[in-house]
Amino acid sequence: MPEDIWLEHFDTLATGEITLAGAGYSEDAINEFVGWLRKTPGLTDVALDSTQKGRGRTDRLVNFTVQCKFTDQPNSEGGGDNVN
Repeated sequence: MPEDIWLEHFDTLATGEITLAGAGYSEDAINEFVGWLRKTPGLTDVALDSTQKGRGRTDRLVNFTVQCKFTDQPNSEGGGDNVN
């Protein structure tokens, strides 16, 4: 996971759908995080749902929301590799 982003909210449904919300210092870092999730075994349908630049004191930040699904099957995007 990139060091310059963090999660602020994590929500799951019984269907395996996951919503992750957080912030980072750049859209590049957020895109790196999404790529990291796509390589994570057990996660599928990883999609960056939204990004929004912060305002006021947080204007350096970019807020984001990511949607994905949890499955007990290896994903087709390279899952099964060891991710560090």
